[in-house]
Parts: sequence; structure tokens; C-alpha cells
Amino acid sequence: MASDAMRNATDKASDMLNNVSDRATDAYNKAADLGNEALEEGYQAAQEYADKGLDYVGDLTDRVSEFVRRDPWFAVVGAFAIGYVAAHFFRRMK
Repeated sequence: MASDAMRNATDKASDMLNNVSDRATDAYNKAADLGNEALEEGYQAAQEYADKGLDYVGDLTDRVSEFVRRDPWFAVVGAFAIGYVAAHFFRRMK
């Protein structure tokens, strides 16, 4: 009789542990899925921003190239002026 009660108590405890273990596994899997979804969305957003940035840089490069072809002397003078100002700025930073 006592052994039956002990066996029943052991079976109940085992069932409870299995139930808790299953719930913990389900919660872990859901959290992992949510984390993976968030990472994928973040990666896609970063990729879109990078693509937009590359498009912007490409457009800017095209505009600068067109400007240099149209007014090469003005571009050379502008580059010299920018370099001169940058050199003075960096020299004063030391």
C-alpha cells in the first residue's frame, strides 16, 4: 500500500516535471523564433539603408563628375581652396 502511494507520488512528480519541461521548451522555442524574426527584420532594414546610401553616393558621384567635366578649372580651384582650409584647420588642431 505504501509502495503504491510512493509510486503514484513519483509518477505525479514525474508528470509535473515533464509538463514543466515541455512548457519551458515551448517558451524557449517561441523566444528563439521571435529573436530570429527580429534579427531578420533588422538585417533587412540595414540592407535597405545601405542600398539607399549607395544610391545617394552614386548620384553624388555622378553630379560631381558632371560638374568637373562642365567646369574643370572651377573644380580645380575649389579643390585647392578646400585643401588649403583643411590644412590650416588640421594644423591648428595640433
